[in-house]
Amino acid sequence: MSDYGLKINNTKSEIQIDSLYSNYLLEKTGSISSLNGLSTVSIENNLYPPIAAIRPTSNSTGVCGVFDVSYSSPYYTGVRFFGGKEGAGAVGTCSFDYKIFTLKKELITSSNSDYGLRIRDSLGNLVYHTLSNSLKILETGIATIGSTYTHSSYTNPYYIFSPWHSAVVCFAPGPPMPPMPIYSLKSGLSKISSTSIQMKWTTCAVLGVDRIGGANSSGSTVNLILCE
Repeated sequence: MSDYGLKINNTKSEIQIDSLYSNYLLEKTGSISSLNGLSTVSIENNLYPPIAAIRPTSNSTGVCGVFDVSYSSPYYTGVRFFGGKEGAGAVGTCSFDYKIFTLKKELITSSNSDYGLRIRDSLGNLVYHTLSNSLKILETGIATIGSTYTHSSYTNPYYIFSPWHSAVVCFAPGPPMPPMPIYSLKSGLSKISSTSIQMKWTTCAVLGVDRIGGANSSGSTVNLILCE
């Protein structure tokens, strides 16, 4: 933390703007319709990892999320999203909106504008501009897979969640019944209403077959961020 320069805090005394750190800025926004599997959205080459937010638009059976980011040393080059249907072995799609935010040495602003506040760091890099579209956090909370998270103060926000949980499940009843598929599941977001969502499991792959049923997962709760 610098001992000099501009520093702006919110009502919780958290730093929102200062002359040391850059804000993440909106680089891309769009929609992906009826996704069953993976879809990659490219970004400009960047030395810093992107932040992607999603907003499910399908009915409550659709599940979506961020699968990973694309990296080709030394640059991050894209974000890969996943979409599917709720449940082990279920086949279906999910539609959603997305926003991708990135860090830039020089903010993208209206070059013809003489208005607004500009803040630069000690190297002269522009780290904030009132005309830039920066990532704005509305609310944070903890969401549990299978339970509804309600945010009555905000309508149709975008969401970021972490960590990204995995699970393995098999419904085989055991010998002498025949083997059943072993499903690899991933946790994702599902829209319940304009003011509520739910974390759910969706099928990512079939790993093989087994005669013994069971399930195991990496966890059941995630940190949830509402943003715009």
